[in-house]
Amino acid sequence: MILPDQSHINRIRDALWQCPESCASVMIGAGFSRNAIKAYPDAREFCLWQDLAKLLCTKLYPSGDGDRLKNAIAEASGTSGFLRLAQEYQAAFGRHALHSLIRELVPDDNYIPEDMHVRLLRLPWRDVFTTNWDTLLERSRTFVADRAYGVVRTIEEIPSAPRPRIVKLHGSFPAHVPFIFTEEDYRTYPKQFAPFVNTVQQAMMETVFCLIGFSGDDPNFLHWSGWVRDNLGELAPKIYLAGWLDLSPHRRRMLEERNVVPIDLAQHPQADSWPDHLRHRYATDWILHTLERGRPYEITEWPFPPDWTKSPIPKLLQPVEDVTVNAPLKEPLPPGLNTEPTGLLSQVRAIIDVWRHNRNVYPRWLFIPPTKHLRFRMSLDRWEQVILRTIPEFPLLEKLSIIRELVWLRENLLEPLSEPLEVAVQTILKEFDCKTRKMNDPVDCSVRWVDIREIWRDMGMALLTAARQRFNRDIFDRLLLNLQPFMDDNPDVAQRINHEKCLWALYSLDFAGLEKLLKEWQTEGCDPIWMARKAAILIETDRNEEAVRLLNRSLSIVREAPQDSLTLASPSREGWILWLALAFEQRFGASTDETLDAPPAFKRWRQLANFECDAFSQKRDIFNTLRGDPKKKDIPLFDLGARRGKTIHLENKKYEGWIFARRAVRLCEVAGLPPSASHMVVASDLLKIAADHLIDNDYALAFRIALRVSTSEDDETFNRVWSRTRIAVLPIEEVATLVELVTSVINYALPRAISHTKKSVFWLTRLRVAIEALSRLVLRLTPEKAEDIFNLGLGYYRTEGVAKRSWLYKVMDNLLARSWETLPKNVRSGLVLKVLSAPISGLDGFDAFQFYPDTGGLLVNDDEIPAPIRTSETEASWAEIVQMIIRGLRSTGEARKRAAVRLVPLTLWGSLTRFEQDLVAQALWQASDNLPLGTSLNDWMFILLPEPEPGIAEQRFRKKWLGSQELKDGKKINEFFWYVGTAIEGLKNHNRPLILSEDESNN
Repeated sequence: MILPDQSHINRIRDALWQCPESCASVMIGAGFSRNAIKAYPDAREFCLWQDLAKLLCTKLYPSGDGDRLKNAIAEASGTSGFLRLAQEYQAAFGRHALHSLIRELVPDDNYIPEDMHVRLLRLPWRDVFTTNWDTLLERSRTFVADRAYGVVRTIEEIPSAPRPRIVKLHGSFPAHVPFIFTEEDYRTYPKQFAPFVNTVQQAMMETVFCLIGFSGDDPNFLHWSGWVRDNLGELAPKIYLAGWLDLSPHRRRMLEERNVVPIDLAQHPQADSWPDHLRHRYATDWILHTLERGRPYEITEWPFPPDWTKSPIPKLLQPVEDVTVNAPLKEPLPPGLNTEPTGLLSQVRAIIDVWRHNRNVYPRWLFIPPTKHLRFRMSLDRWEQVILRTIPEFPLLEKLSIIRELVWLRENLLEPLSEPLEVAVQTILKEFDCKTRKMNDPVDCSVRWVDIREIWRDMGMALLTAARQRFNRDIFDRLLLNLQPFMDDNPDVAQRINHEKCLWALYSLDFAGLEKLLKEWQTEGCDPIWMARKAAILIETDRNEEAVRLLNRSLSIVREAPQDSLTLASPSREGWILWLALAFEQRFGASTDETLDAPPAFKRWRQLANFECDAFSQKRDIFNTLRGDPKKKDIPLFDLGARRGKTIHLENKKYEGWIFARRAVRLCEVAGLPPSASHMVVASDLLKIAADHLIDNDYALAFRIALRVSTSEDDETFNRVWSRTRIAVLPIEEVATLVELVTSVINYALPRAISHTKKSVFWLTRLRVAIEALSRLVLRLTPEKAEDIFNLGLGYYRTEGVAKRSWLYKVMDNLLARSWETLPKNVRSGLVLKVLSAPISGLDGFDAFQFYPDTGGLLVNDDEIPAPIRTSETEASWAEIVQMIIRGLRSTGEARKRAAVRLVPLTLWGSLTRFEQDLVAQALWQASDNLPLGTSLNDWMFILLPEPEPGIAEQRFRKKWLGSQELKDGKKINEFFWYVGTAIEGLKNHNRPLILSEDESNN
């Protein structure tokens, strides 16, 4: 049996706990104050209305006038008579005397708030109104930690007091007067205190309004309910009067006609057992217990079960209806190592039931927040081992259900599927044919193919992600084909497949293929996070305008979504989208003309923190976990000779670092975080550390991440991951894949990098890193492949757009030098003509950056190449090369310097004809009285090169360096000895020894 008015108290309870804001207000009457605790034993009792009436009568009519006193008491029993009596007292003794009498009769200082006052304020009321003069409610605020009540005592305080408020409608002790008490006070109140009346009326219109501590004939209740009816007429909402009312059917009907809904605790099933002097207290206690039971589960606490302790309900108050809270269940602990196999099955079923329930009440965060990860890390690995060991013992459908929960957790923790788990998923999915609706378990006929199909596609997509992360193209393509029939089942299926295909192209740096995939990928009408994920990939292809438009659209959708107390999908998505909004909000560089319509990111993140949706803090937590704690240094011991004992630490940091790194990489994919956006770091800090952790076990992923996040050949992460030792141990198949990958990037980025548009800088950065990567990979290639790369390099070298870019000179030098180094001597000899025929900067319209390498440098520093032979077939090429060198020598600046460099190997090989030597000598020396100027060659080199007169070069060298020298400065002395020593050694190596005369030695 329940209370007849249970549905009405339930209405208040549901409105009270409505999210995101309570929709219930309460007005507290004098009866509630009688629950207060006496401050000392002889404190006076709180007066009831009847007690006040008798006291006023005795003050106005002495005891000797018995008939008049008796009649006054009788008249005061009615509401109007009581207020008239108060009016008489004021007329007789004055307003000040009336206030003094009220202070005397209401012993506020003699009482302290009781637990009921605190419990009342702990409930999430929109506002608390009271007609009481005492300060019990205000004094209770100090015991309510989670709600900060403002207090309104005067009309002037209404606009400034923060909500929730305690609104004192009839004055307040000690000095906020007038105390509303007389007949005239109530008559003029709607006009004199209209703001208070309007505030209460607004609360009644906007919230469910409940009155507690009033009786059915309470003057305050009657007047306030009357004022509302007078002002709002037929629009007046229902108000609820709750307490021990003991209403007759006629009185109840009268209240209902006045739009007052009674909740009469006199009808409680155990009301007859309540002592007369406690029935009002029990009624109030029952109301509070019922309202407290409506508290919903705080979904941000997921996956932890509710942790609040409900106050015990005395038997005399039973029944109190409990609200079913849709909250997570507590997980059982993993079984011990010695648990019997039969016991394991029941324990696995128990944990799967809990996981299934908790998944169903998951608040739909984009993924499980990092603050919750430790909760799973403690037991999930152990449970996975138990599940995979026992899963063969379960029926087929149960296997599918079990594996689904395990995979769901791993995916939402952003963790990779372990190899045993991946194999188990593949094995189970093969047992089901969703197209023909057949499975390899004819015994089980209770089949819901709609559910099977949903689980199959979810598991299939998890395998698709796993195949992509391992760069297994065959499995990836097969899964794409298998998932094709499911694309119309749910919009998210097609979106995820499109996302996975784009991620494959992105990690492969296949920008041409990615461009096509992005064009085909339509995100409108789906979860807005897909727009953000597509925007992140667009940013990595320098399509910022499209990205900003998608971000604007996605933000508008998540912010317009209606708030739901059971899901945090929208605020979670908004939190992560704000990362990109922040980048374009800062506008460090003019990366796009589009503007982003978004709130200030940090301010909004502070608001979202209440929902565990502060993406800034969550990324920071993942970053700090990935980076790890700095190594602790031992504290030095004080005593002489003291030594610290050796401790053996068993730790799993390598594995944990790998897990954290994979989680960080997956975070960037799921949350839509590119390495950078609009010149601001977004996720490159995460990805760089992740690459360091992945290089040992996930080298393919680490190498690709380093390519994505690096902006130059000097990037620290790039040099750690793409180090010579790392490349040396790469499987040759992976080397071939990476060569193909970076070559593709170069071919795509090159025309865009030299296009002289505002986007060229982005692609120049890509080109720069790709060329450097290719220069390092070439050291692992066969001579045939290395020759192909060298020829590619020569082709890039000839491109004037490449030659003029200051960012490319170093990587071009590396590509040519390293590919040349890789080639055998005989192959290099066959490439001499190509090297020498490459254009010279500053000559024939070919202009290059000042430090751009010259191909002639490859030959000058290469002593291993056998001298090439001029044949009739190559004579035309040789002649053209010599003419180009001569033109260069006749020029000035870079052309002359670079032509002189190329002249050196031709001379040393003896490849010039006598006629050509004369022409070269004229061009090089240019009728100078000194050694040739305007070249970068050491002076002793001219002794080996063609000269206008035999021996003139050596003569002038001796005069300059071995004649009389005035070497007073230490720097000049060092320079002199370096030049002379180099000359003697160099000429000796070329069989032209420089022998010093006696005078030269003396000098």
